[in-house]
Formats: sequence, structure tokens, C-alpha cells
Amino acid sequence: MSNVHRRRSWDQSQRTTGPGQTVIDAASEAGCDAVKFQKRTPELCVPPNQRGRMRETPWGYITYLEYRRHMELRLEAFQEIDRYCREKAIV
Repeated sequence: MSNVHRRRSWDQSQRTTGPGQTVIDAASEAGCDAVKFQKRTPELCVPPNQRGRMRETPWGYITYLEYRRHMELRLEAFQEIDRYCREKAIV
């Protein structure tokens, strides 16, 4: 088992190549046998005083809470990640 641990931010370009495919490919090429994708609930992890703050995003000028909601993966994305990991023999 590889001891390589890497944190990679999720960005819009990675969504276009399939959910997490870039991260999974890099892990596989590095000899890793597992990857971790973390799901968060924006309503629980965004502090109340930050929720209404406005910011410019790829989805327009929206609140920080809405931005965090956009950044979370849907069930279908996690299913695609699982399928691709199995194809690459990654847990």
C-alpha cells in the first residue's frame, strides 16, 4: 500500500473529464490503492456569519452558501467515481 496522501481541490475542469477522473488517474499512476472523496453538508459546515457573503463564482454572483452547494457532488457523480475506481482497481 502506498503512503502517498494528497489533497486536491475540486474544480470545474475536473468535472468536464468525469467526476474525479484526474485524481483517480494520478493516484493509480502513483501506485496508490485508494482515493478519498469527502462529502460535506454546506448548511452544517459553513458558519452562519459566512452564509450570506456574496462572491463571484462560475455560476455568477451568489452567496457563499450557494457556492458551497454548487461545489458538492451529486449521487450520480459518486456513482461514476465508484465505477471508475473499480475499473482502475482503486478502493
